[in-house]
Amino acid sequence: MSFSPPIRPVQAVQAFYYKRFDFESRSRRSEFWWVQLIYLFFGLIAALIDIEILGYAEDQIATPVFLLLEIALLIPMTALTARRLHDVGLTGWAQLPTFFFYIEYIPGYEGFVFGGLGEGGGLEKGGAELGFAFLMCLYLFWLIFYLIKNGESGSNRFGANPKEPSLSETFD
Repeated sequence: MSFSPPIRPVQAVQAFYYKRFDFESRSRRSEFWWVQLIYLFFGLIAALIDIEILGYAEDQIATPVFLLLEIALLIPMTALTARRLHDVGLTGWAQLPTFFFYIEYIPGYEGFVFGGLGEGGGLEKGGAELGFAFLMCLYLFWLIFYLIKNGESGSNRFGANPKEPSLSETFD
């Protein structure tokens, strides 16, 4: 079986845009990681705008431009991650624990996920906070392993392998 080469950044963004609400099919590693890199770039620009132009503190979490970017891309990025997990044979629901990190955006919340890791935060006390943080780290390592892993060859329960050309492409 022949495989197509990895897609380029422009192709990845196009696929991301056209499949922004697709929680059913599969996505290649190259599509996922190019979009993640571009998302990181725009996140840094949003943070720079918030800090340098709007004057927010560097350690403030819910700044307006960054929060707007997060809200605008929440569903498309969730769909992309679900499609990537489908490519390795997992359900998209496997990413559900990552949404615990969005607790930080609740106004008035001073938890331990990001802001409370030091300076009198919850982890110095140990207990449930430390256990939860440890479990989240284990989960994130597990998730990243599957996001890096090569997809299943051939079709799986989520559809055809996006690396393999369809019959119509083969005979053109």
